[in-house]
Amino acid sequence: MPTLKIISHNFPASLDRQIPGEGGHLRIAANSYVTTSNDTKNNDGKISLVFAHATGFHKELWNPIIKLLHERRHRWNGGDMWALDCSNHGNSAILNQDILPDKFVWTDYTRDILQLIDKAKIQKPIIGIGHSLGGTCILMAEIIRPGTFDSILVIEPGLKPTTLELFEFKSTTITNRRDRWPNREAAHANFSKSKFFQSWDPEMLNLYVQYGLYELPSGEVTLKCPKTQEFCTFFDINERYSTFHQMSKIQCPILFVVGNHSNFDYQDLALHKMSQCQRSELISIDASHLVPMEKPIQVAYAIEYFARKFWKNNDLLQKNQSEGNNVRPVLATL
Repeated sequence: MPTLKIISHNFPASLDRQIPGEGGHLRIAANSYVTTSNDTKNNDGKISLVFAHATGFHKELWNPIIKLLHERRHRWNGGDMWALDCSNHGNSAILNQDILPDKFVWTDYTRDILQLIDKAKIQKPIIGIGHSLGGTCILMAEIIRPGTFDSILVIEPGLKPTTLELFEFKSTTITNRRDRWPNREAAHANFSKSKFFQSWDPEMLNLYVQYGLYELPSGEVTLKCPKTQEFCTFFDINERYSTFHQMSKIQCPILFVVGNHSNFDYQDLALHKMSQCQRSELISIDASHLVPMEKPIQVAYAIEYFARKFWKNNDLLQKNQSEGNNVRPVLATL
C-alpha cells in the first residue's frame, strides 16, 4: 500500500534579499512529502503543492492536512508536496541562529519560496498554499514571477488596503509571553491552559510542542522562533499594503479561505480582497484567524476541492484546445 514519506531538506536561502544574514548565508529548512509506491514513479501532470506557514509557527503544522490530502490524492491528481520554514522560524531559525538579522521583511520569505521551487525543481502544475504571512508571500511570489503558480489558495492572508487599517495588535502580546519551560510536557500543560490554544485541534497542539520548541543545554525548552524574531516579522506593514494593490496582476485562480469569527479577516475585508483579483472564490470555515490549527480537516477538504477543480478544468481546457475550441474555463464564486 502506498505510504507517505517525509524527507527533510535544507537549501541556501535566496541571495536576492533585502536583509541578508549577519556574517553568513542564511539557509532554509523544508520538508518534501512523497508517495512511495510503484504507481507514482512518474509524476508528470500530477499537481504539486507548496505550503507556507504563518508568523510564529512552522512547516510541520501542515502535516495533518498534507497526510489527509495524500490519502485522498486520487481525487485531485495529487503529486509531491512541499512545506518550508521561514528563515527565522522553525528549523530554519535553528540553522540560522548565529546569523539572524534583527530585522525582517516579507519579501525575503517570498524570495525563499521561489528559491525552494527552483532548487527542488518542483514540477508544474503547482498550487501555492499559505496562511496569513505565508498566504501574502505566496501571492507576492506570483506577482514577482508570474506563472510560478497555476492556482493559489490563501488562508486569511495578511493584506490591507491602506497602511492605516492594520489589525489591532499589542506588541506586548509577544514580548511579555513566556518562552521557556522545564520540558516539553510542562510546555504542553502551559499551552493547554492558555485561551490562545483552547480552540486548537489536539494533534496540532502536539505538533506545535514537538516541532516548535527545542532543548537548551540546561535541559529546558524554548521557542525555535525567538520572540524578538516573531515581533519583527509581524510589523512589515508595507508589504501587506503593496500586495493588496497588486493582486489584480495575478492571472491564475485564487481561493480565499477565511474564519467566520476571525478578528483579522472579517468578511467585508475578504470580499474587498476578492474584488482586487481577476478570478477568485471565497470559502468560510467555522474558525478564528488560526483556521489550519483549529480545523485542519476542513482546510484539507478546501484544498482538495480547489485542486480537483483545477485538475478537471485543466483537462477540459486541454480537450477543447485539442479539438480547436478556444475555451477557457472560469471558476465561479461561491
